[in-house]
Amino acid sequence: MTNPYLLFSGIGMILVGILPVVYWRKDVKLKYFLFGALTWAAAIGVKVLMDLTPLNDFLMRKFTISTFIIIIGIYVGLRTGILENGFAYIVSKKIEMKFREAIAFGIGFGGSEAIFLGILSFLSVLNLILTKASTYEDPSILFAPIIERLFVLFSHIFSCVLVIYSVKTKKIRYFLYSIIYKSPIDGIIPWMQHNIPKTVKGIYIMEIPVVIFGIIGLIGIIKLREVME
Repeated sequence: MTNPYLLFSGIGMILVGILPVVYWRKDVKLKYFLFGALTWAAAIGVKVLMDLTPLNDFLMRKFTISTFIIIIGIYVGLRTGILENGFAYIVSKKIEMKFREAIAFGIGFGGSEAIFLGILSFLSVLNLILTKASTYEDPSILFAPIIERLFVLFSHIFSCVLVIYSVKTKKIRYFLYSIIYKSPIDGIIPWMQHNIPKTVKGIYIMEIPVVIFGIIGLIGIIKLREVME
């Protein structure tokens, strides 16, 4: 039977998306969070449409599994880096934002993802409980997605602020830096899914790159604050 404690995984992910808004809302208008949320939704919408193409099947027929993983990793990574930062670039060209507004925009962007995935996780576990499905998951894994969403949030905020800084300074290299930074976060996923076992230990090992990129993002946010305020 599905462990009901796993419901807290989804709840924790949702809180990762909500609590930063509550904290940062004090001096920033709500619209900046909403701009970030809508930008995320637009980027994800395009990615979903791209996933409807037969690209994966085509590549799997043409290449060995090792080559396929490399190619799809590069594709997935660049797609995330270019689309998500590209949409953020377009929006920030239209809306002037200082550092605090830029952080709010990033929170709205990454927080929306955390809330959306948290709701999906919660409903999925709830459905398994209500239908009394005979699946078992070690409850110790419930912290993994919460950790992931927290550090991915830092990554989203940093890349958004980096894009906004690029617009403010009219220096395109910072936009390129945002793509270089963000692309590997998703790009490494196909390799990890293929090579790391789906054990509790393996699940937490897969979070190590996420944590590293999140810490880099947090340091980057602090550095950008020094030049934007």
